[in-house]
Amino acid sequence: MILLRNLTSEEMLRARQLPAKLLIFSGREPARGLAVLEDQRRIGTASFFSDGQGDVLIVSEYSEEIDQTLLHHAFAVTVNEAIRNLHPSVLYAYSADPRMKAVFPVNLFYPKGTVYKREVEPWRYRIPDSCFDREGFLINQGQMSGLPFGWFSTRDKGCGWIAAYNILKLNGKEQTMEETARGLSRLDPSGEFFGENFFKLFFYLRRRGLPVKLVIGRRAVQKAMHRSINGILLYSQKRGSHYCSYRVRHDGSIYVFNAVYGKHHHRITVDEFLTTYAKGIKVMLLYVERS
Repeated sequence: MILLRNLTSEEMLRARQLPAKLLIFSGREPARGLAVLEDQRRIGTASFFSDGQGDVLIVSEYSEEIDQTLLHHAFAVTVNEAIRNLHPSVLYAYSADPRMKAVFPVNLFYPKGTVYKREVEPWRYRIPDSCFDREGFLINQGQMSGLPFGWFSTRDKGCGWIAAYNILKLNGKEQTMEETARGLSRLDPSGEFFGENFFKLFFYLRRRGLPVKLVIGRRAVQKAMHRSINGILLYSQKRGSHYCSYRVRHDGSIYVFNAVYGKHHHRITVDEFLTTYAKGIKVMLLYVERS
């Protein structure tokens, strides 16, 4: 798990030193300095610099010992923290670490001179921060009435597009929430009256380059989840059908997103999830297979 803690006063003195090329933010005090931790082990630092008008610069550095996957997770947590704390309209990112050139684009940053830039989508500020976990995955559909989906609100009908947004982000293909929700609802002439169609969701993800596979039935779903890296479950419950996305951990258990509204770090085994939550007859799965 990635955690953040404030830098000490001595560490903040070093964090004030910006490369000369970052002229727009030169001479500014960092709005916040953070140590990035993984299981209590320090793996990097990040400093946030604000221009006072909605632009925020993230300057980060990470240990050479961590792999690319952990690097991606660490930066995603850092970005989400900057958005939650400073509410910028534009984010800039800079790092001297050459590995970050592959990390910035999968977090919606694009090259802009000597830095990388990301516009924070307006939808982000139409829902509470509690709708997101520490990495920016959506976990609380119950508080998302401010976002539309077809003729309805996301709170009432949006579990399908939420799951799509999360699985695209999980696989390094993040796009904005608005693009995901509107892209799926445009394909449904009923205005999502019946909720998201499972097969439409399958083809939507395929068109975005995600190599998802499809299985139906409890036993087939159970086997496929054990050989997957992440996926989307559709299952029946008391309130009707529900979609949720998941990520497989190194020990074979899973992190589930938006199965229980607002629950952070929802860790559970595949078998426990199927017996606890997916009790109904309908169990269907879209998944990305482990290579």
